[in-house]
Amino acid sequence: MTKPFVHEWRALGVLCRVVSNSPLDTVAIESQVEEWEQALSRFRPNSDLSRLNRQRHAHVSAPLQQVLLAALEVAQWSQGLVVPSLGQHIADIGYDQNFATVAPVTAAVVDAAIVPDWRRIVVRGRDVTIPPQMKLDLAGVAKGWIAEQLVALFTPPGGSLLAQIGGDVSVSAPSDTVPWCIAVDHPLQSTSCGNIALFEGTVATSSTYERRWQRAGQTIHHIIDPRSGMPAQSDVLTASVIATQAIYAEAAAKIIVVLGSAAGLAWVSRYALPALIIDQSGNVRTNDAWVPFIWSEGTTTDV
Repeated sequence: MTKPFVHEWRALGVLCRVVSNSPLDTVAIESQVEEWEQALSRFRPNSDLSRLNRQRHAHVSAPLQQVLLAALEVAQWSQGLVVPSLGQHIADIGYDQNFATVAPVTAAVVDAAIVPDWRRIVVRGRDVTIPPQMKLDLAGVAKGWIAEQLVALFTPPGGSLLAQIGGDVSVSAPSDTVPWCIAVDHPLQSTSCGNIALFEGTVATSSTYERRWQRAGQTIHHIIDPRSGMPAQSDVLTASVIATQAIYAEAAAKIIVVLGSAAGLAWVSRYALPALIIDQSGNVRTNDAWVPFIWSEGTTTDV
């Protein structure tokens, strides 16, 4: 087997990786991701998103418009369990800067304010208006969207490509070749939970394990339950979901974290979305839809 071409770098505060069966223009890829980050980052004061959050009304860039529309589609599909209107709540719990620089603080977490209604966001073409007191956060949707866009833009003709942005992995491979074999990590063990085989689509992982920190002696994480405005309280440590479209894989994984393993697995199973869950005790659960994607041998690329 020919050794794959692999390129790794950091952007959007996470590990980014592209893997292909032929060399890629890494300068063009990094430049494209930088352009998207400049539009979508809430940590850059001069980004398109930060400007909209300050001004409440703006003519936004095409990437911000597309990702915001995707986030609104996800909010509708998830029945309000994954929404783009949590920017202020995420900042209030201490995640107001790139995660690499988040430090423990002694101040207690304040009682959450009511989450602003995402349905009050108005998008007319590229003119966007958000209501007072609302700040947008598009990080989850944006990472999956970027991974998917990289696959669409940079897959060599007749070739294969894997793009990873943090916990979101999108792939493409011709159906007459071998699928991508992706290892799903177990956060509490040195070995993976197993491997999945994927020709097309996305596998997204949401976790309360990696992006957590101390606040007033309390361990908190970055996944907010819109029903409470506070970090989700459930038995889920990580959730991985496979979907044809990245926005649904990302949203479904987050829904499982918010609802908990039993209710979350039931929720995604209604949509026949393959899911794997690791609970706080390290137990692994999957639904029936996951089984056809299990790959028991071959070279793996870590999620």
